[in-house]
Amino acid sequence: ILLPSVSPNLASSELGMVWLTVSVWLLGWTAGQLLVRQHLHRAPQTSSRLSARDAGSGLIAVGAVALLVEIVGAAGGGSAYATQIAGGSNTGVAAIITSLAVPALVTGFVLLWATATQRTRCCLVILVLLQAGVSSLSGFRGPAIEFLIALGVSYVVVHPTSLRHNMRLVASALLLIVIVGIPLTLFASVQRHDQAASANAGDQQSLSLASLPHTTVQRLDEAPALSAGLGAGGPAVKQTVAMNSQLELFIPRFLWPGKPIFNYGEQLSITVYGLPASYHTAATITWLGDLYLNGGLILVLLSGLVLAVIAQGAFERVAKGRTLSILIAVLVLQVIFSAESTLIFSLVGAFRSFLLLGAT
Repeated sequence: ILLPSVSPNLASSELGMVWLTVSVWLLGWTAGQLLVRQHLHRAPQTSSRLSARDAGSGLIAVGAVALLVEIVGAAGGGSAYATQIAGGSNTGVAAIITSLAVPALVTGFVLLWATATQRTRCCLVILVLLQAGVSSLSGFRGPAIEFLIALGVSYVVVHPTSLRHNMRLVASALLLIVIVGIPLTLFASVQRHDQAASANAGDQQSLSLASLPHTTVQRLDEAPALSAGLGAGGPAVKQTVAMNSQLELFIPRFLWPGKPIFNYGEQLSITVYGLPASYHTAATITWLGDLYLNGGLILVLLSGLVLAVIAQGAFERVAKGRTLSILIAVLVLQVIFSAESTLIFSLVGAFRSFLLLGAT
């Protein structure tokens, strides 16, 4: 999401390059959508092995268990930010389980909400708020807001309605993000400040109540991060973003016990932003910036094309009522909205979630 009004420090040339990169990606996305629409036709809804209610209930159960594991880990001092400033760690079983919480809850919510009873809807809302809340416990301020946005977009994609009704949904979602996002931003920042202070990691500034609205909106603005990536260069930066190192993520650690730990965000902090290594903080250049550094505007264009083909194919098949198609659509949206990660890292997580949730 690009909000230049909250990025006053960007020069006109920097902002122009940002919009050029985004426009090239959107061009590829549009071409991919048109390509798929010419070869796919909506089929009538068919019955699947599990009804939407049964599949949705199962996914909500999985998401609730993963959420519980996430809450226990965060309460025990094992938050994502605390782990990061402690030097990082290998991805364990608990981390894999907690990574299933968001896709399972979003997919289950999308499957159940339209036909759910009032009691079931109350339970779903509670789970959504708990997930948003525990995301802020991580010490990172973006995941909670990204989760709420992805949830709303996924529902609209799977349950297309009239434009007027969609506008009401969008307005309600934005209001919810503001109401919930501001206290979550404050809480996450307090957590981050306390965790950093206890580890003597970096210079973490706390927030004031007056700055919360602007800071909440600023968390949605990726223009400065993308601009930093577009303007970066040099051997150290190229080594940090090298695509071959990212592709190693597809190899499970049990097949390669000596696989290096992927500390991409920390390396960006050092090579792109010039921060001391002692800060142990993860920065971002967005996955568009990462693609640009690896292959220029050509790779940006191709990524939009390929993602659109996958996404549009999944969105078209959602009409058939198949749970796996809805899961794929949700995971594709999750990849797209994970703006602060790398595209390969998000794809690896989505592929892993698809295998584990699809098997259940």
